[in-house]
Amino acid sequence: MTSSPSSKRQKTTSTSPSPPYELLYWPDIPGRAEHIRLCFEATSTPYTDLCNASKANMPHLLSQISDKNTGDSQNPPPLAPPILRHGDLLISQTPNILLHYPELDVE
Repeated sequence: MTSSPSSKRQKTTSTSPSPPYELLYWPDIPGRAEHIRLCFEATSTPYTDLCNASKANMPHLLSQISDKNTGDSQNPPPLAPPILRHGDLLISQTPNILLHYPELDVE
């Protein structure tokens, strides 16, 4: 007898809630962040588009791309927006963010 192969992306249940997804990108400009927004919408993943939610959040974006930001022990400094914040994790650049999507249960 053969068994059926397991799915490559298995959904797991967690007892602790996942930290929120926060997208940092220039307000009112679709650009490179649009692919990320579309993936969030297609997977019904809750997220906050910080700079589009309020222009008062622009300092969050500007502090990330400042030349004074040297990163930390877990995150190198972002090269350029878009930037995804998920708990303590910061990921910049659209391809890198989309590679993080197995964590979002994309199927």
